[in-house]
Amino acid sequence: MGTQVRGTPETIRAAVGVNSLRGLLQATLCGGAGRLARLGVAGLLAAAVALAAPALWGMEAGAQGPVQIITEQGIPMNVGLPERRLTIQRDGEIVATLTVEIADTPETQRVGLMGRTELAPDRGMLFIWDEPLYASMWMKNTLIPLDFIFVRQDGRIAWIYHNVQPCPPAGECPAYTSPVRVTMVLEVAGGRAAELGLRLGDRLVLE
Repeated sequence: MGTQVRGTPETIRAAVGVNSLRGLLQATLCGGAGRLARLGVAGLLAAAVALAAPALWGMEAGAQGPVQIITEQGIPMNVGLPERRLTIQRDGEIVATLTVEIADTPETQRVGLMGRTELAPDRGMLFIWDEPLYASMWMKNTLIPLDFIFVRQDGRIAWIYHNVQPCPPAGECPAYTSPVRVTMVLEVAGGRAAELGLRLGDRLVLE
């Protein structure tokens, strides 16, 4: 489960860029007294503990780990998830290469890409489960359109929901469920799957 730390949009962007709670504290300190005040005592204490005493978090010195920060809009956002290189292949040929953040715990999967204001065309988030299941995704607190790519246990694409729009602030927020059991869901920027020409049966290879 991640640690929640409040921060301003500027602090959040800095933290995402350096991919660690260490970066959140350093970026905040560089921002001066105003940013320190906005982060708040609880956030500073959490960041300071991670920076000065990483052993308390079960990490060796200098290690990075996932956290959750809360935007000023009250939306949780994953920061510092592990990243891997992912290729999508067809008939032995690579059709796409992405850098993906790995969401493989209930808490990181619950938050997913909430709060993000952009997603680069060569990036995504990969949800991974140990056992096949009917995965359901939704767009609560998600600010940008996404493609949902459902992936079977053998790594092959089973289904794609294209250009799914964010849920409205009020009203129904529908779920998008896989038609078969899957062990992964890849989220990319809305429309990106079509741009890459991805097809059912294409194979994902995580490196």
